[in-house]
Amino acid sequence: MKCIGGFYYAMNSLYGEGDRFFNKGIGIQAGFEKSIIKDKWTFQTDFISGKHSLGEMVIGTAFYATKKWVLSFGYQIPNIQSQSQKGFVFELTFIPSEN
Repeated sequence: MKCIGGFYYAMNSLYGEGDRFFNKGIGIQAGFEKSIIKDKWTFQTDFISGKHSLGEMVIGTAFYATKKWVLSFGYQIPNIQSQSQKGFVFELTFIPSEN
């Protein structure tokens, strides 16, 4: 399992009105990823703290179609009292070569 986390700073002009985690524009961001089928399919979730327009959690999955192309699908859940909306997330990711 991979776990990534840290702090973010965002002004209202970027994230919209609403509290962050520490009320001074500073919040917490975290992500988790667990392989279901090695190098092919993973479970993943992302979280952004706050009551602003991007305060949400996305729970989903990623499918590695090739070594360079990843298809991701998830469901977006707003934080309590967040200005975010429920919805589906689709993402196509290109992974450039490491050479």
